[in-house]
Amino acid sequence: MTAEETWGRIKTSRCITAANMFKISGPNNGLVISKTHHLLELGPEDLKDMLHCSKLWFDKVHQQDQALVFPMMVWDALPHAGASQVHPHMQIWLGRDYEGQFKSMLRNANSYVTEFGGNYWEDMAESHVGLGLGVVEGGAVAIVPLTSHKDHEIMIMAKEVNQDFIFLLSAVMEMYNEKLGVFCRSMGMAFPPLVSKLPEETLPAVLRVGSRGSCSSSVSDASSLDLYGVFSVNVDPVQTIATLKTVITNIKNRER
Repeated sequence: MTAEETWGRIKTSRCITAANMFKISGPNNGLVISKTHHLLELGPEDLKDMLHCSKLWFDKVHQQDQALVFPMMVWDALPHAGASQVHPHMQIWLGRDYEGQFKSMLRNANSYVTEFGGNYWEDMAESHVGLGLGVVEGGAVAIVPLTSHKDHEIMIMAKEVNQDFIFLLSAVMEMYNEKLGVFCRSMGMAFPPLVSKLPEETLPAVLRVGSRGSCSSSVSDASSLDLYGVFSVNVDPVQTIATLKTVITNIKNRER
C-alpha cells in the first residue's frame, strides 16, 4: 500500500501515482510507480506511459496551486543507485522555480546567451554532434556530455517531451540493459514550464542519466573527488555514443 495525495491518484494503463513520504521539495511530491515490476522488462511503451503519467500529475497539482509551474523528476534504479525499492518508481515534484542542478543549468544557459548570444542548448547539441559525441533523432538529440558526472552518461534534449525524445530514452535504456550492463543508474530531468514563461526562465525537456557502478560492488561509486573536487569519469565517451548509435540502428531495423 502507498499513500495518496489529498486529491487522490493518477492511474493509467501502465502506472499509478502515490504521494511521496520522503519529500524533495514541498508542498507536493509524487511517485510514478510502474505496473511492470522488473526493471529489465520496462519497454518503450512503459517509459512513454510513465512520462505521460507524470504530465497528468503535474497538471493536477498545478490545478491545486497555480503558482507551481516548473516540473522536475529524478529516478534511481536499484538500491546501489540510491533507490529505496527495487520496483521502478520515479520521483516527481512541481516548483515555483527550477531547483538545484536544474537551476544551475538555467543559469548557465542565461550566462551563455549574455556572453556569446545564440541558443545555449542548440549550440551545445551542435558542438557535441560535430565532435562525434551526439546523435540527432528528429526533434531530439542525445549527447555524451563533455561535462559528464558519471560513466556512460547521456543527456537528451528537445523543446518538449515528444516521440523522438521518448525513442532516444528507450534506446538509452536498451543500451544500458543489453550492451553495457548498466543496471544501477540515476536520472534527473526537467520539463518545460506548464505555462508560458520568458526564455530566461525556461528550460527545454532535458534529461541526464548515468551509471552508478556495479550493482554488486561494495565500493561506493562516489568519492571525495566527486563530492568536493571534480567529477571522475572512467570510460571513453566515444565508446558510449558508438554503442548508442548501434542500438538505435538495431531498433530501427527491427521496426522495418
